[in-house]
Formats: sequence, C-alpha cells, structure tokens
Amino acid sequence: MTPSARSGPTPPPALLLCLVAAPLVALIARLLSAPWVDDPANFLAAVSAHPTRSDAGGLLAMLAAALLIPASLTLAAAIRPHKPKLAATGAALTVVGTIALAGIATASLIAGQIARQPQRAAMVDLWDHFHNASIGNVIFLALIAGGVGYLLLAIGLYRARVAPLPAAALTGLGGVGIMLTAPGPARPVIIGVAVLALAGFTWVAAAFRPRDDHAHRTTPAANTAA
Repeated sequence: MTPSARSGPTPPPALLLCLVAAPLVALIARLLSAPWVDDPANFLAAVSAHPTRSDAGGLLAMLAAALLIPASLTLAAAIRPHKPKLAATGAALTVVGTIALAGIATASLIAGQIARQPQRAAMVDLWDHFHNASIGNVIFLALIAGGVGYLLLAIGLYRARVAPLPAAALTGLGGVGIMLTAPGPARPVIIGVAVLALAGFTWVAAAFRPRDDHAHRTTPAANTAA
C-alpha cells in the first residue's frame, strides 16, 4: 500500500517565505557577482569593471546564506517526525555549509575593496595569496558537507512523503549546486543551479498545504463518528 502523505502542522508563513526567498536571493546575488576564476588578474578586472554591482552581489550572497539556515531547518523539521536521524544530520551539515557560504560572500566583499586599489600588480598578488590560503581547503570541505546535507534532506523529503520525487530531487540538486558552485567559476553554472534550487524549494513550500492540517484534525472525529 502506498504510504500516506505528510500530516502535521504547516510551517509558519515566515518560514515558508524563507524557503522561497533563500534561493531567489542567491540567484540575484549570482547574477550580480563576478564568479571566482583561477586567474586572479582576470577576476579582479571583472570586479573592478563593476565594483558597486559586485558589492551588491556579495551583500545579497550574505543575505542568502542567512536565509538558507531557517530554510534548511524548515525542511529538516518537516521530516523529523518520520526520519529524525536523517533530519538532524542533514540540518547540521547544511548549517556547516551555510557558514562556509557566508565566508565566500565575505571574501567577495573583500575582493571588491582590493579591486578598487590603484596598485593593481600588488593587489593581484595579494588576492592570489588570499585565494590560495590553506583556510580555503577548510571552506571547501564545509561546502561539501553542506551539499551532503541537502542530499540527505532531499532523501528525507521523499521518504517521509513531504514532497514528490521531482520536488525532492530539485531541492537536493539545487542545494548541492549552491554549495559547490559558491565561488564559481562559470556564470551559467552558478546561475543554473540557483534556478534549480529555486524551483525545488518553491515546490516543497507549495507542498505544505493547510488542508493537510485540516484533514489531520478531522480524521479522529470522522473515525469516532464511524
């Protein structure tokens, strides 16, 4: 027999808004920001060509990271009654990855200030050292952890019957993509995965229907009457 659909309280409107706003803000940020590339001179040149737009992208990326925390916790809360260990592990890993996203956004803002300096050769060398610092390996591992977290949450969304398979798959792939492509390098890729995340998160938010709550409340009464 097919398992019944999710029953339980619908998340508050503010959390549903975060679920949609987080990937939307991330998408706008990626449209504005210059993707990180391996050549520091080319990257700083792209930033210096539109420094204000780059700063706006960095600030929006920071906001997106802040919104992703309640968004991922909302996903975890939805599957916790059915898959508590999966929910806890997925939530913890996504928070770790989101902290790394905030670090990437901060570095983008720093790059905007570096690109404004007149000593271009020295600034290129400075960014090269900054970009290749050992802390970058820690951030990359944290982003991988965040991606694994979204995969776990996507599995939980489907197995707990919170969302249909396509919605769960889009959420997982979009979440992984947002994490792993945070620094870049190709604009079509970083924008494309943000679109996937927006589609998946929005679909899952739409799956939280108030009628589930109504059915959950009326079923006991109907059983009593029967």
